[in-house]
Parts: sequence; C-alpha cells; structure tokens
Amino acid sequence: MRLSGGIFAVLLLLACTVQAQRARFGVVKGLVQDSANRQPVEAATISVFLQKDSSLVNYVLTNRKGEFQIKDVPVATPCKLLISYNGLKSHLQEFTIPEDQSEAMLGTIRLGKSVKELEEVMVVGMRPPMVIKKDTIEFNAGAFKTVPNAVLEDLVRQLPGIDVDSKGNLTMNGKKIEKITIDGKDFFANDPMVALKNLPKNIIDKVQVVDYKTREAQFNKTTTGNENKVLNLTLKKDQNQGWFGRASGGYGSEKRYEGGVNLNSFSKTKQIAVLANGNNTNRGSYGGGSFSIASAQSSLGGGGTGFTDNKSGGLNFTNVFSPKLTLSSSYFYNRSFYENVTKTQRQNITETKNAFYNSVNSNNNTGSNHRVNVNLDYRPDSSTSMNLTMGFNRDDSKPWSNNDASTRDISGKLINTSVNTLNGKSTSDNFAAEFFIGHRFKKEGRSLSMNLSYGNSKTNGEDYNAGRKWILKDDLTDSVVNLDQQSKSNGKNNTYLLSIGYTEPILKDLNVLFRYSYSVTKGNSDKATHKFNPETKQYDLIDPELSDAFTNRSEISNPDVSFNYFKNNRFRASTGLGLQWLRQQNTSLIQKDMDQKYLNYFPSANFTWQMSKTGEVSFAYNGRSEQPTAQQLQPVPDNSNPLLITLGNPDLKPAFNHNLNLTVRQSKGQCYWYGGLGLNVTSNMIGTEIDFDVDKQTMKPININGNYAVNGNLTLSKSWKAKDFNFRMNSTLGAEVRRDISMVSKQKVETRLYNWMGRLFVSGTYKDLINIMPSYFIRISDSKYNPNAQQSVSNVSHQLSVDLFLNWPKRLIIENNVGYIYNSNIAPGFRKSITSWNAAAMYQILKDNKGVLRVAIYDILKQNSNVNRSMTATYVQDVQVQVLQQYVMVSFLYNFSQFGGKKK
Repeated sequence: MRLSGGIFAVLLLLACTVQAQRARFGVVKGLVQDSANRQPVEAATISVFLQKDSSLVNYVLTNRKGEFQIKDVPVATPCKLLISYNGLKSHLQEFTIPEDQSEAMLGTIRLGKSVKELEEVMVVGMRPPMVIKKDTIEFNAGAFKTVPNAVLEDLVRQLPGIDVDSKGNLTMNGKKIEKITIDGKDFFANDPMVALKNLPKNIIDKVQVVDYKTREAQFNKTTTGNENKVLNLTLKKDQNQGWFGRASGGYGSEKRYEGGVNLNSFSKTKQIAVLANGNNTNRGSYGGGSFSIASAQSSLGGGGTGFTDNKSGGLNFTNVFSPKLTLSSSYFYNRSFYENVTKTQRQNITETKNAFYNSVNSNNNTGSNHRVNVNLDYRPDSSTSMNLTMGFNRDDSKPWSNNDASTRDISGKLINTSVNTLNGKSTSDNFAAEFFIGHRFKKEGRSLSMNLSYGNSKTNGEDYNAGRKWILKDDLTDSVVNLDQQSKSNGKNNTYLLSIGYTEPILKDLNVLFRYSYSVTKGNSDKATHKFNPETKQYDLIDPELSDAFTNRSEISNPDVSFNYFKNNRFRASTGLGLQWLRQQNTSLIQKDMDQKYLNYFPSANFTWQMSKTGEVSFAYNGRSEQPTAQQLQPVPDNSNPLLITLGNPDLKPAFNHNLNLTVRQSKGQCYWYGGLGLNVTSNMIGTEIDFDVDKQTMKPININGNYAVNGNLTLSKSWKAKDFNFRMNSTLGAEVRRDISMVSKQKVETRLYNWMGRLFVSGTYKDLINIMPSYFIRISDSKYNPNAQQSVSNVSHQLSVDLFLNWPKRLIIENNVGYIYNSNIAPGFRKSITSWNAAAMYQILKDNKGVLRVAIYDILKQNSNVNRSMTATYVQDVQVQVLQQYVMVSFLYNFSQFGGKKK
C-alpha cells in the first residue's frame, strides 16, 4: 500500500507539473484585412518572436477569412507579432498574454499598401518553410538545417517533392529540373550539377521552383501544363554584393585524394564564378565542395559506381551591361579515367522459352569534355525582346572492355558462350544556336514573335573487336566463331527550324495565338567494317553485312491555333489544335530507299484554377510526335557484344504520345501537399522485337500499338516547432501501372508492370546542437507477362538511412550516416542486403569558424556494394557493379569572403 501510495503521489505530482507547464502557454488570435477595401487578407504570414532575443516562437498563415490562431505562445512573456504580406505594409506589434489568461485577442489588424518592396530585415528568419505563389513554389532556405559548410545539394535533398538520384539528376514531383539560375540569371548554362556541388548553402535566401519554358512560350505567356522545372536561387541581401569562395583538400588511405577551389564574385550587375576540382573518390567532375557524408555517397551503400579519377575546371560570367543588355556565358572542362567491373544476370521472359544471360564485363574509359555556352539578352524597349543563345560541346573518348558472357536455357543447360575485347576511340562535336525576337504592339494583347534555330552534330569513331564465340549442343561444342574486325564510323546531322507566332486579343480576357513552324533535318551515318586479313596482316576484308552508307532527311510543317483565357489571375484556360505534315526519306546501301509521308493532329487543352492564394488545381492534355533516331533507322548490326546483337529498322514510323496530367497543390501555414495523376498513351510506340537463335539474341526497334502508362503520386510536408525543438516531415506515396507490348520470337508478349512506392523523411533539431534525419523508402514491383499471366516476377526493395549531426562541444561536429538496403528477390550470387556506415568528425578553427579540419571513415562495416534489379517488358535483370570500399580521409576546408567591404 505504501508503494502504491508513493507511486500515486508521484503520478499526481507529475500530472500537476504537466498541467502547470501547459498553463504557461497560450493562444494568440486575430483578423487581418486590407485597409483599402476592408477585405480579408489570405495567406499573410503571422510570426511571433520573443522581445528579449528575437528568437522565433511560432508562425502560421491566415485562412480565407483572414483569421489566424497561433498556439504555444509563452504566457506572461513579452512578445512581438509580425504580419507580412507581399504588396502590403508589414505590421509589428508588441503584446503579452496575461499570466491568468490562456489567450490574447488582438482584434482586427488592417494593412495599408506598401510603397516599397516587402521589408525583409526581420521577416527572413520567420518565413514558413514553403509557400506557393501562383505558379511558383518557394522554399525558405533558413528553415532547413544542414551540417555547417553545406552546399546547395545538402539543402535540396531535404526539400519536399524534390528527388536527387544516385547520378545527381533532379526532379520535382516527377518533373525533371532542367537548370539552376541565380537571381534569374543562368549559372553554367543547363548544368544543375555545378551549382549543386559548389554553391554554399549559407548564401541562399530562397529556392524557387518555376516552369521551364521556351523563350517563345515565356513571351506569349502560353503553357502546355506539362513543363519541366527550373530552380531559381535568390541570394541573401547582405551576401550578393561581394566575393566568396572556399578551398579544400584531403588525402587518405588507398591513395584516395580530393581537392577543389571555387571563387565567386557577385554584384547587382555582375556574376563571376571560377572553379577547379580533382578527386578519385567518385565525386565526379563537379568537385568535393560538400563535407557532408550523405552527399559524398552518391547512393545508399554505393559510393558511386566503379572507380573514377577526375579533374575539371570552369568559368561562369554574367554581366548586366544596362537594363537593356545582359550577357551570360560559361566554359567547363573535365578529364576523367573510369574503370569498373559489372556482373549481370538477365532472365528473358517469352511465351515459349525462358533463357538466362550472364556476363562479367571489365571496362575502362579515358575521356574529356569541353562545353561553351553564350546567352545574350537584349531589350531595346519595353515592348521588344531579343535573345541569342549558342552552345558548343566536344567529347573525346577512348573506351576498352572485356566481356565474358554465356546463355543458358530454362533447365540451366549451356547454349552458347563468348569472350571478346573491344577498344577504340571516338569524337563527338555538337553546336546549337537559337535566335528569338518578339514585339508587343500598342494594342494590349497583340504580339508577334519569331524563332530561328540551327543545330549541327558530328561523330567519328574507330573500334577494334576481337573474340571467340562457342555454340554448344548436348553440352558439347558444336561450332566456334572467331571475331577480329575493325569498324570506322562517322555521322553528321543538321537541323534548321523557323517558328512564327502571332497573338491577337478577342475580348478583355481572351486571345488567340496563331503559330507556324517549319523544320528540316538532314543526316548521314556511314559505317565501314573490315575483317582481319591474315595474309596481309591488315584489316582490309570488307564485311558488307556490317557496313552501310545511310542518309536520312525529315521535313516537318506544323501550323496550329490556340485560344487562351485569363480571368482575375485566378483562372487560366487554353485549347488548341495543330496539324503536322511530316515527310521522312531514308537511303541505304543494304536496304531499299524509303519515302514516307504522315499527317498528325495535335489537340491541346489545359486549365489552371487558383482556388486560394496558396493553392491551385491544373489539368493539361497535349499530343506530340517522336521521331526515330538515325541509330534506330540504320539497318546495320552492332556486334560489339557477340551474344546480344542490336539492329536498326528503316521502316520505323514516328510515334505519337497522348499525355494527360491532373495536379492539385495547397500550402497552408506549416503544411504543404501535392497530388498528381497522369496518363500516357502512345500509338506507333518505338518498342523492341527480340529473336533468339542458338548463337545470339537480336534486338530491333519496331512500331507497336497498345502501350499505356498511368501514374499517381501524393506528397505531404509538415513542420512543427515546440520551444527549442524543430520537426519536419516529408512523405510521398506513388503508384504506376504500365502496359507494354513487345515481340519475342515472333510472338506478341503483353507485360503489365505494377509499381508502388513510399518515402518518409523526418528531421528533428534541438537548438543548433543536434539534428537527426531518418528516412525510409519502399518500392514494390510486380510484372505479369502474357495475357493469362502465365509468368509473374515481383520484388520488394527497402532503403533505410539515418543521418545524425551533433554540434557539441562548441566547434566540434560529429556526423554519422547509416544506410540499409534489402531486395527480396535478387538473383542467386547477388547480395540481398547491404549495410553501410560512414562517420566523420569536424573541428572548426580560425576566426568566424572559417577553417575546418575533418577526419572521415567510409564503409566502416566493409559491406559497400551496388546491386539493383530492373524489370522491363521482355526481361528481368540484376546488375552488380564495383564500388569504393573502406577508406579514411583527412581533409581541410577554408572559407573566405568579403561582403560590403568587410572581410570574413
């Protein structure tokens, strides 16, 4: 009884304590209106912070009625309320919740019109993590905690809806992010990776996601509703006038090294960036600017693929010569040596036969790349816009590979085997230029635009292929095929395009756009293959089956008309119809000449309804044609792998895609959600035909009908703040259903692919001392083959990771990254589960912590591996590649900057 009474007393005391704690916090309520019309102000930011140190307590957005309610405000504590809304004056008010009350009613607060731009001196740290402004999603960089000395990539990996794959490619809700701009200006042209790997996170104020549109679409204010995306970075106001940079270097076990330097000078009219990097730790050609382990490991447990030694350097220059003239230009160079060993097991699914293909491929490549881009924007007056864009790209490559492969039947009996070595060299040059001019007339809504573009590409290659193939029968060698050949290839392609658009207003909110485009593409692809002549010791025996001179010419004429409706900036709609006349001519030495003519219809429709200040619904439909490439058309076998032969098809027709997309998104206070649904139906889809012989598999592109894909995804992001704790959660659910038709051994194979995925990311921060970020990803894949589902293959993959940052004691930062991968149905001989653990300790030195000493250990458990399973319409494949194993790296980083005449 005494024990029970003691426990009861303790519980009663705890309950009283909790109640007392709860009584110390209250609620602040109020109403915000526009003083000009007394209408409620929706989506105004309401922030509460303490008077004593200006630390943020909490923040919300007003609802449709202009009402707000902020919880967890300390009682009997002097606070300040800040109300901000773009276009209206900010409102600052002191208040205190009385000690004997639980809420404070602030009544109606009216905001007057702002003469200047929104004051942001006190607002920056109190913005919500994310807001929606019409067609722009805006993230507050300061709301996302990262390790000190983080780069843009560390920040982007935490943004809801944005995915960064193992190669660094960016997507936003499934849409590709094409490029990154800084304050609206190009940064290293269309290469997001340079900014991701080199721009420090601490200079960034906001990250904005906008639609990626052509110059013509921007000028005519048109949209397909299915555009890819652009990330625009706005810099902090106190850090866009000066220069900054960082230098780093490190050396470790296994002769691993990395080093880099970048220097940036920004002003209102000029941006200059210079960078140079070198490493053999698979950080790629963009450098090792990030000290985050999570960024260093390009995939969970992977550490990249193969081994790469890379050197690179680049220059970006942007200058606003006047309000009328802006120049953006960049140059980038990289040279790399890459080597890898790839183990592959493929199960071919057919109606009558299953065969297993296995290979071990050792390969390396020495390559270099030059990229030059120039963008000149000229606006002689407020009605005229002119733009010239040019780009040049050169690639040089010297590949080598040795492939040991075999094929077995369903019972495991060996059918054939081959060993071959391939080496060579190739060069590729690409040049593109585009000129745009547009003019808006005095009559509002009337405009005329013209676009001219030219593209040129050249390729030259030479390779040597030597090997032997054994064909077996009843486990005995039936025949042997020797291979020793030289192939020389060259290709050239020219594309010319003219596009003219005219917009005429019909009503106040309605206009019509007439557009006409004409393009011509001319190309040739020549290949000469010679066998080795033992008598002359030269490659002088022509192989007519592997040689060809192929030419291709396509001519496209495309008129279209569309009607565009805009209403009160809340509703936008467009509908249109286009025609396409296409003529495609092919000539070949080994096939009959082709002259094909097609007529396609291009209907389009889209609408967007802004249901609130921070939410919208959009629907879009569009159709587009897809032309076959020269490689898909040229009927010359590629026998670089003697067991897997690829062959072009000159009879290919253009494919036509129908795309429907429905999206809904809403931001409310500290919560954001996005939902999307898409449908793609393709007629004359360029699919694959596979034929199996005893000595090889031959794959050829063909036109197939009956293919479609349906996908949907839902993203939810929410943030919480409680005293010194900050929590944030990002979650995504996705599903896809595909129907693919292919031809295998002259039989039609129907494949239904079902994919489900879920991702959960949580971030918890206590002050600036500790940050823990667990994440979990699951993908469930199921493939059913043939109409009666006689074959079925499934796989479940799990990925779990935890990042932990501890900043204690002062100046010391401990980082841990633990990852776990599991594949339920991987092939025998491949690892089903992988556990990776990486750790680092960083110590900040020098004034303002601008120097960092770091010791890192990668792959502590020595389990690093990179295994993945892919399922297609014709096969299931497991691939394992080499990765970096355990190593230790000691490095040093130094930051330097000068803003407003003050060095830091």
